[in-house]
Amino acid sequence: MSESEEREHWWIQTRFFYIDKAIEQLLHLCNKFQVVEFGCGTAQNLWYIRNRSPFRDHIERLVGVDPYLPGNFVPDWLTASDQLTNRLNSNETVDLILGMDVLEHIDDHESALREWSSYLSSRGLMLLTVPAFSFLWSQHDVFLVTRDGIQNRNS
Repeated sequence: MSESEEREHWWIQTRFFYIDKAIEQLLHLCNKFQVVEFGCGTAQNLWYIRNRSPFRDHIERLVGVDPYLPGNFVPDWLTASDQLTNRLNSNETVDLILGMDVLEHIDDHESALREWSSYLSSRGLMLLTVPAFSFLWSQHDVFLVTRDGIQNRNS
C-alpha cells in the first residue's frame, strides 16, 4: 500500500477526525498552539495537521518525537518551526500531545504517560489511541515494526 493509499485507510481517517476534534477543543482556549506527537513514526499525523487539517493555520509548531527516527528523515512539508527529533527538550510545554497507536509498543506505560504529561501546558489536551482489533494491523505497522527491530507486534 502506498503512503497516499495508507492515508485513505478508514482507521487513519478516523485518527485524523479525532485529531481535528482535539484541535477544535483547544480553539476555545487559544488561537495558536503547539502539537507534539510521541511515537510519530513516519509522521503521517503531523503531515495531516500541517497540510490537510481545516485548523492548520492555528498550529504554531509541530514536533514529532520518535526514538527510532533516522537523522536524515526531514520531510519536505515541515516548516521552519517544525521539528522531528529523538527526544523532546525537558523544559518544553505544549498544548496538544498525541500518542496515536504507540502506547502498546512501550513496556512501561505509566512512566511514558507521566513523562508525556509533564510537557502538557495547563490548558493542554492529550489524545491517545490504541488499536482495538488485530485486523487494524496494516502494512504501515509492518514497516514500523521492521524498522524498529521489534520482532513481535504484541510487544
